[in-house]
Parts: sequence; C-alpha cells; structure tokens
Amino acid sequence: MPNEAFMPHPVVPKRAGATPHTSIIPPFPCATLRAIPYCLEFAMRRELAIEFSRVTESAALAGYKWLGRGDKNTADGAAVNAMRIMLNQVNIDGTIVIGEGEIDEAPMLYIGEKVGTGRGDAVDIAVDPIEGTRMTAMGQANALAVLAVGDKGCFLNAPDMYMEKLIVGPGAKGTIDLNLPLADNLRNVAAALGQTVERTDGNDSG
Repeated sequence: MPNEAFMPHPVVPKRAGATPHTSIIPPFPCATLRAIPYCLEFAMRRELAIEFSRVTESAALAGYKWLGRGDKNTADGAAVNAMRIMLNQVNIDGTIVIGEGEIDEAPMLYIGEKVGTGRGDAVDIAVDPIEGTRMTAMGQANALAVLAVGDKGCFLNAPDMYMEKLIVGPGAKGTIDLNLPLADNLRNVAAALGQTVERTDGNDSG
C-alpha cells in the first residue's frame, strides 16, 4: 500500500515585509517535502498561504494517481486541471506569467491567463503542475508540483523557449562562441587550457 501524500506546512512570516514560504508537495511516496520561496513584498495572510499549499497539494495528488502508468501527458493534464480549479477558488487577482506555454499552445495555465476570484491582491504566478512528467510516468521519485507567487511585475518576463548554452571554466573564459562549430569551440578551449583535442575513435589528434 503506497504511503500517503505529504500534507504541506505553510510558513507564515513573523513580521510585515518578511519573505513568506509555502510547501511544495512531491506527488510521490517517500519523497522529501520541499519549499519554494515567494518574492511577495506584502505580508502573507495565513489563510492565503494555506490556500496556495492546497493548490500544489491538489496538483500533486492528481499526478500521483498516474504514477508509474507510463502516460506522462495524462498525468500532466490531470495535475494542470487540478491546479487550475484550486487556483480559481483563491481570493487573488492572479495572472500566469510562467506556465504551461503560450496561449495558442496550452489550453490551461497558459502565459497571460487570469486566475483566482479577482477579489484579492493583484499578483503574478509561476506554475509547473508537474516538474518531472517523465519521472511520474516511470514511477520514479523527485518530481514536484511547483507554485510561486509574487507582486505584479515581480517575475522576469521569460518567453517559452529553449536556449543553446555552452559553459566553460574560468580558464577558458572568452574562448567560446555559439556561432562557431563545436569542433572550433573545442579547439579554442583546448588552446586556452594548453591542451590538445584528441579523437576517441583511435585516429590522430584533431
């Protein structure tokens, strides 16, 4: 019999202006309860902190039902739907700024979607109903249901995209260029480090 999902324990700030936190629930048994900090500048009311914890809890429990069943899309869809339903019951005037994608790519929790009852504080929200859909489908641990809330304009407005990245140590600083072929970058890094590039197929150095 699987272990029960963890119940969140919201942390309420002790003074006005303190940075509040809320617990994030992994949708898996025997996983570690984790916390994601908020960047809210206003003091969080205790009941609102509890509501946000219920939002992540609902997403985690919805995803948990699909643990190990090999269907990451259905698991993600269940978590998205559960999170959206709960968010729309919270007394906030919320806007999704980081979510499931652009408006034409995601039916729910898309960037720009309004959530909440509209009667509370104006906030920006970043969500990932399941961070680790593949792990969920395969029955593995360490996936998370994630929610972060901040004052209007608090979050970086980052479009939904993937980036190409090359990372080197300080000894090769300034030697790489994304516009160059990989082989050229390798040679440049090797030269900066006083090394040579060798082929792994047994041929001579390149």
